[in-house]
Amino acid sequence: MYRNRIYSKSNLFAFDLKPWISRKLVVLITGVENKITQEEKKTIDWIIPPLKTSYLDMVARQLNCKIVGVSESITLIGKEFEVVIRPNLDLGKDGVLVEGYLPFIHIHLGHGGKIRGESAISIDESGRSDYFKSSEYMHHLCEVEGELWMGVFPFCDGSNFASEVSNSNRIHATWGSVDEAPVTCWKALYELPSAILQDYRTFQILSHGIEANTL
Repeated sequence: MYRNRIYSKSNLFAFDLKPWISRKLVVLITGVENKITQEEKKTIDWIIPPLKTSYLDMVARQLNCKIVGVSESITLIGKEFEVVIRPNLDLGKDGVLVEGYLPFIHIHLGHGGKIRGESAISIDESGRSDYFKSSEYMHHLCEVEGELWMGVFPFCDGSNFASEVSNSNRIHATWGSVDEAPVTCWKALYELPSAILQDYRTFQILSHGIEANTL
């Protein structure tokens, strides 16, 4: 059992939002059936609201710290999450790219495993097709400029995969299943909001210090 945590070089909420003022907040969902199932739809519908709330909290805290300005925060707060569903995560094609850009958030609802000791994830929902290693995922991210806010991996060995890919400078933060073999991705995702809250509380303490220094 892994400790429920967000992997980040700094803090989940210490993210540079300014490039996203002019970009779509795309949430890419991969590893689902070609015709999305009722359970997959429920999973997506359940996790999007807490992620959106966390995003709005991040904008608000950064405004208080004067990391973003008032007009910038108004633009950021007015943005909606645009959910893009892609059954297969094929790195030979678009992979995680949407219209040539990294998404704001990537959630993979497929399967996890190991390839020669390295964490790996499935291309599709079935888990019977090819898998690719965490190092291949990171190499794929480096094909374009920018940085996505969070990668979410609620599958077998997800926390290990999240830990490994968090070393990429193209992904700000990651989270993976704390259960090595979760019954479903939906049940694994129950742990994500509490991990986000831990990082938010830490950022609150840090941001209070920043606010004090800007007075």
